[in-house]
Amino acid sequence: MRHMTKYAVVFWLIAAMLAVPLGTSAMAQDSQVPISDESGTTPGYMTVDALLMRPFGLGAILIGSVAFVVALPFSAATGGTRDAYEMLIKSPVDYTFKRPLGYF
Repeated sequence: MRHMTKYAVVFWLIAAMLAVPLGTSAMAQDSQVPISDESGTTPGYMTVDALLMRPFGLGAILIGSVAFVVALPFSAATGGTRDAYEMLIKSPVDYTFKRPLGYF
């Protein structure tokens, strides 16, 4: 079981590294004038957001939560627990769940 978990983590890390350029190229198209509706977003942005960015946001929440727990003794000792929480947990949650679809 432990061997399989290691392969799953490696697989998702490689998938995330391969998908990062896809998200940046979608955001790079902001310099062009997109065909948009009254909300200011396009169907392409919404598709990229729903299929790529939101699942990676979920991964960022999981990784940030683990990093927060690991860093908790050190951040508590220095009084930076609130900052660590906001950067490692709150920001990915806001990005994944509170942002409208298609807005980067």
